Amino acid sequence: MFRELATPCLLVEISTLQRNLARAATVASEAGVVLRPHIKTHKCPELAKRQHEAGATGFTVATLAEAAALLESGFDDIFLAYPVVEAKGCRELFDLLRSGPPAATAAEPSAARISVVIDHPDQARFLDEAACRAGLTVPVRLEVDCGHHRCGLPPGPALVDLARTIDCLPGLFLEGVFTHAGHAYGATSPETLAAIGRQEGEAVVTAARLLRKAGLPAPIVSVGSTPTMTVSPLVPGVTEMRPGNYVFHDAMQVALGVCGWEDCALTVLATVIGVYPDRVVIDAGSKAVGLDRGAHGLNQLSGFGRFLDPPDWVLARLSEEHGVVELPGGPGHVRPGDRVRFVPNHACAAVNLHSVLHVVDGERIAGTWAIRARR
Repeated sequence: MFRELATPCLLVEISTLQRNLARAATVASEAGVVLRPHIKTHKCPELAKRQHEAGATGFTVATLAEAAALLESGFDDIFLAYPVVEAKGCRELFDLLRSGPPAATAAEPSAARISVVIDHPDQARFLDEAACRAGLTVPVRLEVDCGHHRCGLPPGPALVDLARTIDCLPGLFLEGVFTHAGHAYGATSPETLAAIGRQEGEAVVTAARLLRKAGLPAPIVSVGSTPTMTVSPLVPGVTEMRPGNYVFHDAMQVALGVCGWEDCALTVLATVIGVYPDRVVIDAGSKAVGLDRGAHGLNQLSGFGRFLDPPDWVLARLSEEHGVVELPGGPGHVRPGDRVRFVPNHACAAVNLHSVLHVVDGERIAGTWAIRARR
């Protein structure tokens, strides 16, 4: 199986990927919202191009490196969903805003549109001062806490006061509100997951309504979470969805009931390096797949990956370069040198540990895509 590839490495099944891209585009179209996927899952401009072809009108990033990789590939409508709070980050942001993607002609240099997140008045004033010194105006979104209790403010007076502050700052302009229902990864039933999705959409819609009532702009009302992707965009008043993990899916999404194993486009290819009476050892350890047992610090999964072939194997233990599959019933016909594939718990974390994605079509290698924006 793919003997020409050195292991451990990542495989992307192209037909499954295309099906996942089409599904998200259909959800967005039927909900009447903009699809702005988060590329932190794949960090790969080649995959972003396919997302764009499938209906994405812009992209979300978590780092300035991800924004730079998109700009270099010709994309210029980007939302940086992570706060900029230091002078170095401001300089990098402003350089990207000035540079933009490659110009269409030498006579018409391009410029990027990169919006950023704010959830504190001190951050707003800091960014405004830096933008004014640089002669720039930066679009910003207010982060709304919809129950995840990470960053953001709940809908209410403090959010409105922050919006008023931004509205008075010449270096910034307010383009809307956004949220992320990260607590969806702790859902224990489909009903709980759906309730979190509705809560996600209702929180930003309420926030936008409060801003408008105060005479402040809120044209963009954005939600973003793969587990709630089919629920939160349907809340009336939502204008944008930002799922990320949907391109690949992983063991977490299957555990939540979001998808089936057949929807997991990303697998890890590994080689069996040891066979013992009660276990099999492979060459994929924590440096190949990470140590996640769930997203956002929620440990919900047993083991560190699930094998599709051989079926029912669970990656029970990891060292840095070793993965151990515990098999009390014996290893069967497995031999050292055999190739095996498994779905990682968390696709985003696994991708960040590799430099390329090997695109496969069944048993055929169809191409190799560079992961250009690793931290």
